[in-house]
Amino acid sequence: MLLIYDHDDENISQLKSRWPLVETNTSVKTFILNARSDDLYIDYTDKSLTITQGKTIITNEDFERSEFILFYRWRMEDVPFVVSSLEESSEKNFSEREWSSIIIGMLLYYENIFPNKVWINKPSLFYSLRNKQFLMSIAKINGLLQPKFYISNKVRVLNDLDNITHYMAKPISSDEQIDNERYFRPCKIEKKYIKENTGHITDCPSYIQEYICADYEVRSYYLLGQILSVKLTAKNKYTDIRDVIKENLIIELFNLPANLSKKIICFCQKLGINYCCFDFLSKKKSYYLIDITPNASWSFYDYNFLITDWMVKTISEYNKK
Repeated sequence: MLLIYDHDDENISQLKSRWPLVETNTSVKTFILNARSDDLYIDYTDKSLTITQGKTIITNEDFERSEFILFYRWRMEDVPFVVSSLEESSEKNFSEREWSSIIIGMLLYYENIFPNKVWINKPSLFYSLRNKQFLMSIAKINGLLQPKFYISNKVRVLNDLDNITHYMAKPISSDEQIDNERYFRPCKIEKKYIKENTGHITDCPSYIQEYICADYEVRSYYLLGQILSVKLTAKNKYTDIRDVIKENLIIELFNLPANLSKKIICFCQKLGINYCCFDFLSKKKSYYLIDITPNASWSFYDYNFLITDWMVKTISEYNKK
């Protein structure tokens, strides 16, 4: 097994720590992304590869031997594959682009010449799976119910539906970071504000969605054909459940309706996704899909290692097939 992930990723570190729970002879090697370039040496041709990182050495034979390759980047913002140790900004940026080009090119190459490997998720899907508009549109085709929405840089009401009292404004891309101090987080907007500013054209398009006051939320994790869902109930009011501290969350196992599970599996199989997370708002027994995240974090919602142990078991049983 080959694990390729960011240096500060608690999710994969947690997964590795629970791996001894499974009796297996599988050897595990790790390549840490987003680490400094002065701890990294690479020598690559179309016939050979050597990556030296600290005491770890990865070769093309590791890709050839590994039946399971995890390529997982948990961050939403666009962080470099390797952090250059250069100080001058233009040289640093160029160096990081070069590192990113060779690493993603190398991964694409090994995906191509070893097509039977199990990837989470395939490098060829890396950029398309970060596009929320694309994912949500495909999900709509697959019959997953969503709140009414539009994407535009012109302010207008949402088909002027009288029963909508509030809207949600969201970024379109998965990267919500504006600069080092500011993020575009989902925010609640009154319909009155939308009406007062109707016709105003902005420089940046936004994802404008019907606001639904949920009874609770459901977070469903898909992994290698299996689904595990947790029900999230907040003890206090919130706009984005990510802003609710863990002490104010009630996290419970949840049985997702069978028709929803089938649609999730169909969606993932259609796009060739082996790992993905789906966020639903539940209102009067209807489930509204509000987000799809193929690089979703799970450690925050993982009480008693429930999700991690399920993932370890799922991966282990899949490897035995």
